[in-house]
Amino acid sequence: MIVKGRLIPFPGAELALETAPPADALAVMTALVRGLDELLVPLRVGVELRRRVDGELRVRELELRLPAAQKHARGSQTVELPSFDGDAIASWWTRERVPDEALALLSFEEALFRAPDEIDGLDLGFTLDERVDVPIIRDERGRWIDARGVTLPSEAPVTVQLVAAHRLTLDVHWSQWLVPGNPLSALFQRTVTDFIADGWTNTSCSEHWTDRMREHYRE
Repeated sequence: MIVKGRLIPFPGAELALETAPPADALAVMTALVRGLDELLVPLRVGVELRRRVDGELRVRELELRLPAAQKHARGSQTVELPSFDGDAIASWWTRERVPDEALALLSFEEALFRAPDEIDGLDLGFTLDERVDVPIIRDERGRWIDARGVTLPSEAPVTVQLVAAHRLTLDVHWSQWLVPGNPLSALFQRTVTDFIADGWTNTSCSEHWTDRMREHYRE
């Protein structure tokens, strides 16, 4: 199956989930990575940590990355991780975090997206006349969609941000993950449903999630 779709103009189709604050940052981070595992695997994650020292706000920016990540963030401290599983995140948090630092932002900057077995590739449209074929790549971990050479990181199929350890935003930029009736949108909806079953609340979504707009993006 070749799934056709098109690029959704920035900022994309946003869906926001929240858990009750104050939340334990480490527990939320590990739950986030575990909950997204069926949808994507992060390769590079931006982190912003904040604390107050004598009444002054101090901000520290880091980049967590796997060896497979392609890009580097300028001006950020880089931390190499062997994986983005719970053990690796817990080890980093315990080792690197300065006392009293709070998690202000976690942002997925690079990721590989899981390709269900039914999909043989994607046909993505940028304009009415400009389209590109996106193949499925395979390795020992499974089947993947690698969008890094297709669009900017801000226009990846799905972008992820965790704000203040309790607000999760999922922004869909490729319509294959938005329009019902294909394995990718089913995978996205299943991921959201699982988060809600685990206690997260769907607090807002953009107009893209209405039936009218999802039909508008159907190819």
